[in-house]
Amino acid sequence: MTDHEETSTQKAVSLTDTNDLFQLLNELESRFLPMRSHEKKEVDIGRIQQRPHKIGEYPGSVYIEIPIEIKNKIMEETNQFSQDFKPIQSLHISLTKEFSLREHQIPLFVQEVRKKIKRFPTFTITFGQLELLLNPEQNTEFLSIQVTSPEILSLIDLLDTVMMSFNLEKYYEERKIHSSLMYRTEHLKEPYELLSFDKCLVSFKPATIKIRLGEIVYTCVLGGNSM
Repeated sequence: MTDHEETSTQKAVSLTDTNDLFQLLNELESRFLPMRSHEKKEVDIGRIQQRPHKIGEYPGSVYIEIPIEIKNKIMEETNQFSQDFKPIQSLHISLTKEFSLREHQIPLFVQEVRKKIKRFPTFTITFGQLELLLNPEQNTEFLSIQVTSPEILSLIDLLDTVMMSFNLEKYYEERKIHSSLMYRTEHLKEPYELLSFDKCLVSFKPATIKIRLGEIVYTCVLGGNSM
């Protein structure tokens, strides 16, 4: 057998191994990732990626979705700011920094997150004061509400262990847990008198957390809940 023939055979074996790998990954995905949904692509500045997108990678984030009834209560209370700020369509609480994964990493990442949080006890999310936050580029200001539940810090610590196992960045050292409600790109840093919220009126118990990777959202059930 010539050197050329040996090289061609090696390439064929390599191609077969690659096909087997993709088949195995597809089987794993169907087994471990049943709760996922395709969402309509919407222009929502609250979820715009700040990190540059690389070809072959899927931008991702892990977050808690704020229920519509809680969102409506908060937006009613902050209606006075609507003349100067534009509303953000879907309210959420970020639990990780933005990150990127390659396609073959996605099944294992989702599996690891689900494994970590399935025993995490149910807790109540409460809100505190409103605050104005600037983005890193200093060109957009967000009207945000503080999240005051101490349990959410433990949840972030737990997710940090998953992030590090995939060589991804941990959450910010200076933790300002919040949900952005509205934004503006003009008259930045203009002072406002911001109000507080009654914890009893604006609170909820999350049953799940979400993982968004590209346009697909995966649902992960928190411990003490069933779906």
